[in-house]
Amino acid sequence: AKSRHKRSEGESYAFEGLPEHTLWATALSLDADERPVDLGRVLAMTTLDDDATDIALANFARKGMGEIDDGEVSVDPDYDLDAMTEDMLSHLRESERVRGREGEWESGGMGEWESGNVGT
Repeated sequence: AKSRHKRSEGESYAFEGLPEHTLWATALSLDADERPVDLGRVLAMTTLDDDATDIALANFARKGMGEIDDGEVSVDPDYDLDAMTEDMLSHLRESERVRGREGEWESGGMGEWESGNVGT
């Protein structure tokens, strides 16, 4: 079934995750917390498109998720992904308000997403 509305950037991130989180998790799965891993190898294992890759690379070190140096990535194993995700959801709750028009949440806003009742 075709979606009734196009997702906003915030909704996309809520469902798919932030690009830099994808980069961090993929690098961590390759043990980049123990030793630097080839950035090309990490990116090849993600589903990030070119725009999302640019966003991930721009935000990764800035957010303290790790370092990218000389074509290799290392992750900070102490980075708190759960806290960052909760911050993102809090921001979405504040910015994505229900207006009842086509293309927007009909009721409940992000609460529907969190409870698993989206579109029901």
